[in-house]
Order: sequence, then structure tokens, then C-alpha cells
Amino acid sequence: NALHQHKEQTVVRDGMDIALCNINLAEKKVEYAGAHNSLYICRNGEKNHEDIEIIKADRLGIGGEQMEEGRKFTNNTIELNQGDTTYMFSDGFPDQFGGPKNKKFGPRRFRELLLNIQEKAMKEQEGILDDAIVKWMGNYEQTDDILVIGVRV
Repeated sequence: NALHQHKEQTVVRDGMDIALCNINLAEKKVEYAGAHNSLYICRNGEKNHEDIEIIKADRLGIGGEQMEEGRKFTNNTIELNQGDTTYMFSDGFPDQFGGPKNKKFGPRRFRELLLNIQEKAMKEQEGILDDAIVKWMGNYEQTDDILVIGVRV
């Protein structure tokens, strides 16, 4: 409804990517469902980008051209450990162009950045992420929204 996709006179093909989660800190559990936006979990003490846990999003958007009835998204329940950090984010950070060759920041570089900062205080992580993307963009313009949400257990 918010995307005005049920009005007959309006043809709107745009969908929306989203990550949605419910974090229960007392039980150290997270429930997550995603439409094209995955959830990253940096397990306490892990430093290798291959060790980051990626809870894959469903490859469906919300709305758009694919509006079949009964569309279902996977609800994942994940156990967390003390010191784990979960990250949800828009595609704006990894898709941002910049650097010396005007390339995308990329998902691998983004995962490595998160793993390198995950043990720092959340406010410090915010500053590091801000500095990293500004440095990466250089004189290039921001191409999309950039949102990163991190929660540490």
C-alpha cells in the first residue's frame, strides 16, 4: 500500500529490499527475515572474513513486479553468544563507487572492515565506518542511501 502498487491507474514496478529482525538480548537470540538484504554476524573473537556468518536473505523484494499472492519470506532464528555483533545494512555501502579506480567498495572489503572493527565500541565503529566511506568516495558523489545498523550482545 505504501508503494501505491494496488492502484489500477498506476504502474509501479519498483520493489523494496529490507532486513527485519527482532533481537532478544536476554535470551541471546535474533529472529531475522530479509528481502535481498542479508544479516551479518561477527562472532566474538573471529578475525577471518570467511568466518563471518552470513544469514542469507530471500531473493525476493517487497512488492514490485513480482506481486504473487502468498509470497513467503524465511524467518531465521539464530542463537547469539556474548560479544557477538549483528549487522544489517542497505546495499549503499558495498555498492558505493570510489577508490583509486572508481570501483565499488564491494562486499568482501565491507566484511573485512566489519571484522576489523567489531570489537570496538559501537560509537567508535560508527566513526570508522563514516571515515572509511568518505575516504573511499573521495571526490565521487554518493550513489545511494547508506545505512549500517550494528547491535552487540
